[in-house]
Amino acid sequence: MYPLGIEAQNHLLTAMPERGFAITGRSPGSSGTMVRTDPVPGDFVLVLAGNAADLEHIHPALRSRIRGYSYEVYTRSVMDDTAQNRWLLTGF
Repeated sequence: MYPLGIEAQNHLLTAMPERGFAITGRSPGSSGTMVRTDPVPGDFVLVLAGNAADLEHIHPALRSRIRGYSYEVYTRSVMDDTAQNRWLLTGF
């Protein structure tokens, strides 16, 4: 299983364009009847972090929205431990 499962990605795909998300589920107190709320406002900034190997597990529609309207920042996996690099990391 990956940190951001396909179900969570599908929920994001719904919430991003609609800027809201209706919560659905079963009510344990009412014989498992399905309940649904009015959409909860969801205007948000999405920040994700991961490894390059995880990119293949992101839903193609979600990835295209990230690439089309956002930034992907790639960093090297190793850097020299110098005073200048430590200073640069604090600014990042």
